[in-house]
Amino acid sequence: MKDIKPLVYQALKNDVTLISLLGGIINVSGSVIYQRIYQLAAPIAQEFPRLVFWELDNIGDTYAEDREQNSEISIQIDVYT
Repeated sequence: MKDIKPLVYQALKNDVTLISLLGGIINVSGSVIYQRIYQLAAPIAQEFPRLVFWELDNIGDTYAEDREQNSEISIQIDVYT
């Protein structure tokens, strides 16, 4: 079982266009000050628009020498407007 949630979060967070569409604020140096990307649940349910993602499945797919080589991972991303 591989954990790709941090990679998914980082990829979403680094998308300047996505952050802008979600109402995020990006400062002069390009750092995100405010974003609306959450894993599992948003802390403020009345905040719109927002993006929530979670892992649906994470199944070890291929093994060699008792080590996982590949995983089949499903991620769901919901956009609330």
